[in-house]
Amino acid sequence: MSDMENTLDDSSPEHIKKLRADAAAARDLEKALAAKEREIAFLQAGVKTDSKLGAMLMKTYDGELSAEAIRAEAVEIGLVGDMGEPVVAETQVGEAEIKYQQARESFSAGDTALPSDPPAKSAVDVAFDEWNDARRGGMSNADAQDLAFASFISAAANGDSTATFDERQWQQNSRMY
Repeated sequence: MSDMENTLDDSSPEHIKKLRADAAAARDLEKALAAKEREIAFLQAGVKTDSKLGAMLMKTYDGELSAEAIRAEAVEIGLVGDMGEPVVAETQVGEAEIKYQQARESFSAGDTALPSDPPAKSAVDVAFDEWNDARRGGMSNADAQDLAFASFISAAANGDSTATFDERQWQQNSRMY
């Protein structure tokens, strides 16, 4: 607003002030609508607007807002293929990444841990062995306990079916060690 409008606002009747506020709100809504229409055009063209490259194209594209024109631009820069499918760069996926993805899918499906073959030694026994070795190595009791709990929790997170907490077994192993 200019200074002249600001001075008019102070002395203008309430209905004029309301009209000005409504006009400003309408301008904001028009901008939001134009942004949504632009995003819809990109989505119809097969451009993923939530990816960095898709967002960059949506921000910088200044051509016609038809799906065909946008798709042609996206194909030209290699963002989507000729049929509108996203172009996926081939990558080497490591074993850890595969397991991580499997864990995410498993947890998304409601599973609590990935299925795996039970280890030769239970997670509880491994945790107590680690605690015992740490204590023999001079580690404080509190630090050794932290190490044992971390080992146990890690085994549970990795799908070890023996990583279940049984208070009686835990107390029995505590007395033994």
